[in-house]
Amino acid sequence: MPAVSFGGLRVIGNEMKETNEIRSDALAGSDHETRLVEDDHHSIKLWLRLLTCTSLIEGDLRTSLREEFNTTLPRFDFLAQLDRNPEGLTMSELSRRTMVSGGNVSGIARQLEQDGMINRVSVPTDKRSFIVSLTCQWPTRVYHYGCKA
Repeated sequence: MPAVSFGGLRVIGNEMKETNEIRSDALAGSDHETRLVEDDHHSIKLWLRLLTCTSLIEGDLRTSLREEFNTTLPRFDFLAQLDRNPEGLTMSELSRRTMVSGGNVSGIARQLEQDGMINRVSVPTDKRSFIVSLTCQWPTRVYHYGCKA
């Protein structure tokens, strides 16, 4: 019967048992897949393989954006969301779409506004809200961020 281990728990069939096992291979590994043992369920193996691949790709993307374009993934995502919505988005909508907290979105917006990349305009019906849109500088930069020439 397949067994699955999570931290100090081991699941065998429908039973869950506590264990004090500490596998040295789990501690030595640098990714999620190295935590597996031979009898772990195949769907868990697949899930951890996908998680590992996603983490590696995201790490490479973050490094490339930082080293080649002097930007961050949240900043790039912020600008890409605005590029998809030329009419602009509210700060709360940007927060939701980028999955970044409102405070962090405000910080990114402040930096991008100082760099001349975005405009922030108060919403006439709600003075506490802003609509953010790209300036004309973005289209030339998006190609540099998204594609290597």
